[in-house]
Amino acid sequence: MKNAALFDCTISAKLTTVTIIGFFLTVLYTQLAVGKNESQRSSRMLFKRSLRSNTSCTEGFITREITNNLLLAAFYSADQLDACLNNSVLVSNLTELGHIAFSTGQLLILKRKLGEIYTSGLPEDQIQQLGFIITVYGPEEISTWNITRLDTLALVLRNSPNLNTTNAIIENYLRGSGSLNAGVLDVIGGPALCSLSEENLRTILPSELKKAKPLDISTCTQAKKDIIFGIAKVAFQDQAGNPNAYYNLTRPYIGGARASDLRSLAAGNISMDFQTFSGLNPVEVEKLTAQNIRELLGINLNSLKENENHEIVQRWVNSHTVAEVMSLGIGLRGGISPAGLGNFSFKELPGEEKCLDSIRPIMMEKTVSPNWTIVPKLMMVTIAFGFFVTISSPQPTFTGKVQDVSLNERSERCPQMLAKERVRRAIACTLAFITPDKTDNFLLPSMYSATDLEACLNNSVLAANLSELGNLAFNTQQLLVIKRKLGEIYPGGLPQEEIKKLGLIITVYTIEDISQWKIIDPDVVAAAIENSGTAEAINILKSHYLKGPGVLNATALNAIGGATLCTATEVRLKTIPPTEFRKAKPLDISTCTQARKDIIFGIAKVAFQDQAGDPNAYYNLTRPYVGGARAADLQRLAARRVNMDFETFKGLNPSEVEKLSALSVRELLGGNLKTLKENENQEIVQCWVNSHTMDEVMSLGIGLQGGILPAKLGIFSLKYLAKVSASTSVKSSSALLSTCVAVMGITMYYL
Repeated sequence: MKNAALFDCTISAKLTTVTIIGFFLTVLYTQLAVGKNESQRSSRMLFKRSLRSNTSCTEGFITREITNNLLLAAFYSADQLDACLNNSVLVSNLTELGHIAFSTGQLLILKRKLGEIYTSGLPEDQIQQLGFIITVYGPEEISTWNITRLDTLALVLRNSPNLNTTNAIIENYLRGSGSLNAGVLDVIGGPALCSLSEENLRTILPSELKKAKPLDISTCTQAKKDIIFGIAKVAFQDQAGNPNAYYNLTRPYIGGARASDLRSLAAGNISMDFQTFSGLNPVEVEKLTAQNIRELLGINLNSLKENENHEIVQRWVNSHTVAEVMSLGIGLRGGISPAGLGNFSFKELPGEEKCLDSIRPIMMEKTVSPNWTIVPKLMMVTIAFGFFVTISSPQPTFTGKVQDVSLNERSERCPQMLAKERVRRAIACTLAFITPDKTDNFLLPSMYSATDLEACLNNSVLAANLSELGNLAFNTQQLLVIKRKLGEIYPGGLPQEEIKKLGLIITVYTIEDISQWKIIDPDVVAAAIENSGTAEAINILKSHYLKGPGVLNATALNAIGGATLCTATEVRLKTIPPTEFRKAKPLDISTCTQARKDIIFGIAKVAFQDQAGDPNAYYNLTRPYVGGARAADLQRLAARRVNMDFETFKGLNPSEVEKLSALSVRELLGGNLKTLKENENQEIVQCWVNSHTMDEVMSLGIGLQGGILPAKLGIFSLKYLAKVSASTSVKSSSALLSTCVAVMGITMYYL
């Protein structure tokens, strides 16, 4: 009957449970059905789109944590970016995504998504965050934006891909915010200013130009230079009485100066440098006399001779007589000859061709030998007028005779293989060759495919600009091209200084490659570790450096870290200078062997000994390494009552902790003493308890139990009672009772 009743109760309980669950599911299903009918029409498209996105994302959804990963562009194709980037993540992390060098296709995906989010147009706050994304917006689209703040203008201009876009951005701002004041001029800068219309330039107030930073207008048309210099003249007219001050203030805009302005400056003996002179309007320079030139350049007059082939020098020479040219007295030659014999000038033989030029005969296969003749007009001038005695300068004419050029003759200056390689690449490059000024262009990876990079990146440019190229987000194939080229340049292996410049290129070097590197410079290993793509590569770099002769200074210690440092030999650890250890970040040495902890703590003691007078400062500085502290060190810390937390106490050397008295433990932990009771089962606590008498353990007054019994009765713990009661060897209650009585008797005796 008892079993039957129990069965009935079980059935009843089960039935009740099933009934409740069934009722709940029925109500839930009804609510879902109603909700579905109400929202089905409005959400069908959104649901399908979400479903399609979820099923098509194969690379893993992009989360907030990875939106600042520079390699994101390489991990996600345009299609995967579309599928794996939710609009909410895009909106909340637009700034981070805007700083990644996505390809044009990927940027167009981001642009489309932003269009879906902001159907009425991008708000100004979002425009500020666009970064590189702005490069796929056309001038027509930008003209619809509402740019009213100067900081927005600055951020957008910073990423403008071309002058048309720049012009559209500035025009947009000016349309809504007024004139080109000093703040706007500082943000726009000279090159962008040159893209504006002449009408816009004329709106610049002299007072605003005066307050603005100097502008580089070298790219402006001559007409625009003239306008800006006219404004500058008015802006700085209060300094006209001080020629040097006036010249220095107007110099950035002097390319628009008239001849009369230059004559005024010449009278002030300003000694114009040639770089500034070369930027003058040649038409106005032609109007200057030799005396004007002499006074204008002053002590820099000889620079005309040094730059006699420059266009502006030639323009002046060819518009003045021989006598005027010679009157400068700097050896400048040429000018208009008398009696209408025309212009002439002496030309010197070109110097020895550079290595690169020596390849040209190989490309052409044939070259022409010059036959040097005397210029007839020069001889006529010399004989007829007798101005000076001259030895005719050789001028090249070509007789049509061809001469074969042997590659072997050139090989003394250029290796044969290098010459052939350059010729091959010159023919294969269908885009513009990558020059040093392009190597920091963040769009380079999207402009040059791996094949183009192979053909258009010369080894000399790569070697000289490795740091810049190493910071660009190339894809794996492009990085492999660069790696191969570096192998050509450095067939004996990468030098240390080049390894330091690799940047992201290091990610395509294999473990075998890295294992061959001989890195002994701490700065190099730090840079390599920072850019390595895998944990395995990082570990190899760290362990190889530790095994080598490289110094363990602060840079190396920070790069290697505590965990890897624990793998170093004890002899290697002893080479760490305390002064460098002091400058390093705190190291986690919890995985070190006790012997290594002891060595490191010994170094730390010396490193921070100047703080010994300040107990808390000294303790906080040495705490990461206190696992190697001796009992004497712990007693000194205890005497200073440092209030050691249990996490630190747990990492101490148990053998040294056993040597501490109850008083030392009390003083060492201070306000954290009760944590011993809370963690009484921890090994470090049991080690101390089992090495001290019961009296000492109880003297802590925190309820900690156990300790060594007097009279060599062994180790005792009140927990023994529980263990005995659970033992399978105790079969009868009488045996258990006898044991309890005996234990309690012993306890009462010693208490």
